[in-house]
Amino acid sequence: MVINESQLYREYQMNREQAKLIVNKFNRSNLSKKGKAVLYLKSELEGKVKAIVSKEAYIMGDNIPVCELEGIGIAQLDKIEPY
Repeated sequence: MVINESQLYREYQMNREQAKLIVNKFNRSNLSKKGKAVLYLKSELEGKVKAIVSKEAYIMGDNIPVCELEGIGIAQLDKIEPY
């Protein structure tokens, strides 16, 4: 069974090392470039909206991988997809 990143967030509490791996993977990808358009899952009802990356990903608190998006603010990486 393959576990994807979004399942990591929901299945169990991830530790800091797992969060670092997710942040590093995101920052190495093309998604992390400032000004890059991405899709952000606002909510199940509102759906996905186009957003612009304003800062590289980082870990908030002990173990939450996040990225800053223009017009939205801080967003969890599991809610961000390529545009």
